[in-house]
Amino acid sequence: VCYQLASVYELEGDFKNSFDYFNKALELNPKFTLGYYSRANMEELIGDEKGSLKDINRSLADNKGFFLAYLTKGRKEYSAGHFKKAVSDFDDAIKLRSDFYLVYSMRGSCKFKSGDIAGAISDFNMEIQLNPSHVMGYVNRGVAYAEQKNYRSAINDMNTAIQIDPLWSQAYIYKGMFEFNANIKDSACGDFRMAYKLKNPQAEAYMKQYCGK
Repeated sequence: VCYQLASVYELEGDFKNSFDYFNKALELNPKFTLGYYSRANMEELIGDEKGSLKDINRSLADNKGFFLAYLTKGRKEYSAGHFKKAVSDFDDAIKLRSDFYLVYSMRGSCKFKSGDIAGAISDFNMEIQLNPSHVMGYVNRGVAYAEQKNYRSAINDMNTAIQIDPLWSQAYIYKGMFEFNANIKDSACGDFRMAYKLKNPQAEAYMKQYCGK
């Protein structure tokens, strides 16, 4: 009952009463895993990252099979720039749910940030295999290919991303940059112009810098 009341107060934006009832729920049941996880989300909302991470770790101490807690912890470590720790958390999440495409996306982003470009591409490959319509899988893999200077593959991935979401202007910016690096300058300028038509805030600067317009 205390937990349900805390959840209702959270939905109403009454964080003080929500905290009070989460605390009461955990006093009554100190091993209430979901209580720690929910309180951690509340702590994140008010900017208490230290308290939030502490509660996430407590929820995992009581339940090693808590998939969502691994995802949340990995996301927090990523935001803090602790990429290797984040990869470890996502490894644990994948052991529990190897069919969840977003965890590969998150782990791939961590590997990319830590310099493991080949590992990142491998994770983005898995993300795309599990969900071929997820546009960010192609975008992230394209950026990783470009980091390897494999611009042709990067352009192909951006083309696929644009097919999935033709109105997402940033994909045209990426594609234009990759085309410029591959010496396909006319196509690059065409993509910057398309991004400009879609009101991308960066597009005009790219057009002036690379196309002289």
